[in-house]
Amino acid sequence: MKSKYLNLNWREISQFLDFITEGQNGYFEIRVIKGKVVDRKFFKNADEMVEWIRKKERFLVDKDVYVSLNARREMKGSAEAIESANNFFIDIDSEDAKNNYKKIYLKLQELGLTPSLICDSGHGLHIYYKTDELIGSDEWLEIEEGLLLFFIQNFKEYKIDIQSKDIARCPRLIGTINNKEMPVPTKILAPDFTTYRAKYLKNKLPKQIDIFQIESAIRAKKLEWIIENRGEIIEKFRNPESIMDLVRLKLISRYIYDFYPELGLKLSAELKKVLRKKKIDFNKLLKEFKEEFGHRKIIHLYRLAKQKDVPDILKLDIFAETYAKLKRKVRKKKINWIERVLSTPISDGRKIAIWKIIGPYLITVKKMGVEEAYEAILNWVEECMKLRYSRISNSWIRSVLRGIERKGILPISKEKFVEEYSNLEDVKEIIALIT
Repeated sequence: MKSKYLNLNWREISQFLDFITEGQNGYFEIRVIKGKVVDRKFFKNADEMVEWIRKKERFLVDKDVYVSLNARREMKGSAEAIESANNFFIDIDSEDAKNNYKKIYLKLQELGLTPSLICDSGHGLHIYYKTDELIGSDEWLEIEEGLLLFFIQNFKEYKIDIQSKDIARCPRLIGTINNKEMPVPTKILAPDFTTYRAKYLKNKLPKQIDIFQIESAIRAKKLEWIIENRGEIIEKFRNPESIMDLVRLKLISRYIYDFYPELGLKLSAELKKVLRKKKIDFNKLLKEFKEEFGHRKIIHLYRLAKQKDVPDILKLDIFAETYAKLKRKVRKKKINWIERVLSTPISDGRKIAIWKIIGPYLITVKKMGVEEAYEAILNWVEECMKLRYSRISNSWIRSVLRGIERKGILPISKEKFVEEYSNLEDVKEIIALIT
């Protein structure tokens, strides 16, 4: 009788694991998931993983199998356990992308960024890049964010997963079965195995620029910086992440116009496109802001923003000051168990605490800005490091906070956190603290 299950592809599994592990030393994690049940194992090299998978083949065919992108220095699943890395990952969640992978590959070749590997993940594409040397976590995040921005800019027709910028990410093990919906095989489509110098990638990729940097450059009158980063500033105007961003960008475009009219007009035009696409005008924008904060002062702020005789740089400062005052009123709300986490140093599980608990609490509940929340988290991390030194990338913290702000993510409930993460060794200290 024919089995209802698909078979694992041993050639693809071996080839993929050899690629992932090349140039790295430490522990690689394999996660096996079916429903809510997660089984985790750690291995030192590709041979150990292949041997274990062969022994467990019948057990694995109806489950989803994942492998760590980068090696850990100890048997832990958190990013804190990773000191260096050389693998980068882009997830395109699109059947169309899978069907057009040859066109994507050729376009990437033309752009000077031939992928190390393109894989069929079952319902989309996984694209990998590899450096020929190990780099630190900060440098890794800089390149990963650059790759994400590069793909967003050049492949707008596809859905790019922006959550892939986690150095501890465990993508699907190619050669196993994707069982999320109907079981489908996964396979390698373009095994180029090109590797890059980290310096080449950093020079080739666009840089992430946030509004705070633009405002700082305006205040310091750094015209050269604005000219140098003209392309990235325009891209920021095309992709505002919140209502607050739209207002800040409106003021920025006016001020830039005073000393760089061409760019000021271009930025204003891009912003109008966004407003048309979102089907809101500036007056409606003001109304939405008032509804969000429930405070009449915001109306006066908008009226001020429209006055031509008030310097735009002053408007920028007044806006920031008024916005901060409004946020302080919201900040009185407290969630006691999260306040307890925030005020207590912990020796392990810091990243998951920032990602799931502290970050959403400060940004979404307390209404802090990214920079203010970043400073609060940095102070907490410094206290934690007195218990056990384990560095967390500053750029990772900012990246997580920006994602939380953009999506309006709420903190996980205490009960759900305990239910979902009680099997992880890293978070036992947090669970003991909140229960």
